[in-house]
This record gives sequence, structure tokens and C-alpha cells, in this order.
Amino acid sequence: MLHTLRHGQHLGLSWFDDITRAFSQSAYFDELGGHFIGTGHAWDKHGQKYGDAISTKEQFVDLIGSIIQNPDDVKVFRTDIQKKAFWDDATETIVIFDPANPDLGTAFRPDISKYNPRKTYFDQLGE
Repeated sequence: MLHTLRHGQHLGLSWFDDITRAFSQSAYFDELGGHFIGTGHAWDKHGQKYGDAISTKEQFVDLIGSIIQNPDDVKVFRTDIQKKAFWDDATETIVIFDPANPDLGTAFRPDISKYNPRKTYFDQLGE
């Protein structure tokens, strides 16, 4: 949805930033963001890496929505497109809201063999 609107910006339509800001500040952002991100590539690529804790797409969507709603840490980076990351300590999960992405972002647990602790990945975003 926002990805389609982004193409309008290339045509000289300057309202993309206003729509992105309104969407990310909406009372329904956690629900909508969780749905778009959790049913996109994030589920296919990362959803099965939670073992028995997350076994369905619906559980993944709920997890993402709850992290967006009540994160342990938040980071805004790529301010030109209002990219935002949310961190959850309990599941060591990063949710990235990216309005330039057709899925509106991604969600995953960083690879522990590369990032120990996993939050290091979150801390380094935008550097």
C-alpha cells in the first residue's frame, strides 16, 4: 500500500511523507503493521525460526503487533523514508517498519552466531 504510494512521490506528489507519518502514528499502526509485515516475506523467511513458540502465521502477526505496540526499544533511522525499528527483549526480535518495502518491513531474530547478544544488530541499525 505505502509502497504503491511511494511511486507517486516520483511523479512529483509530495504527500508521501505525510501519509507515512499519519500511518505510523495511527492508533491502528500495531495491528496494520503487524498484518502487513507478518504476512509478507518475513513469515516465509524468518517465521519458522521460532520453533514451537511461533507455529502459525497468525501467531507471527500477533507477535509483531505486540512488539510494535509495546517495544522495549525503538530506533528511527533513514528519516527520509521514516524507517523505524522496534526491539523486543523477551523474544530477541526486531521489527522494522519500512514504508519503501512492499511488505512494509520485516521481522526476525538476528543470527546469534553473528550478533551476540542479538540486540547488537538492533543497536547498529542506521550506523
